[in-house]
Amino acid sequence: MITLRKFGSRARLVAAAGWLLAACDPKGGPQTDSQTNWLRACDSQADCGDLDCICGACTRLCDKDASCKTFGGACLTSQEVGVVALCSGTRPSVAGLCLPECDDGSCPEGQMCVAGACNPVPSPTVSVVVDGGAENQTLVGIGATLAYVEADILKHPRKAALVEAMFSGLGLDILRLRNRYGYTGDDDLGSAREVVAAATESLGRTP
Repeated sequence: MITLRKFGSRARLVAAAGWLLAACDPKGGPQTDSQTNWLRACDSQADCGDLDCICGACTRLCDKDASCKTFGGACLTSQEVGVVALCSGTRPSVAGLCLPECDDGSCPEGQMCVAGACNPVPSPTVSVVVDGGAENQTLVGIGATLAYVEADILKHPRKAALVEAMFSGLGLDILRLRNRYGYTGDDDLGSAREVVAAATESLGRTP
């Protein structure tokens, strides 16, 4: 007892240093306490420690809000939309889950607000690589509709520059003209023919 009293302060410092070293030891392995695993993505029960891996999230089964207060969550029944969203649109066969309620943007990093409840952001399951050198589709052309604006193009104060920008510049070469079926007006297809002729000259080929 005398030795403990004499070196009590030193013993406490050594113990505290030991705890700090243990906490910072990279070889110590992942933390398994409830707070560390709370609402992290999981594949199996082993990922959650003493929590439950339900619908890909470490949470806790519940039947009243009191059991969720430790985590700052609410006990949401299996019929509530936040729980159904977590379980990919199906109702889990449990009474309820502890989940934090949220508004958009109110969930912490690593979580997302879905249907009023924070869900863990799932890990990507698919890796997509795009090969720009592989051609899988032939581009026929780039289209534009000229319906009802043929005359506006022809009367534009900078008609030549506009035509050059549309066809030679943008490469518009599929033209949709106005449907005149059943139209009995006095004007004819003259404006449409003139625009097509201007496009042909600008493109160097018939659109």
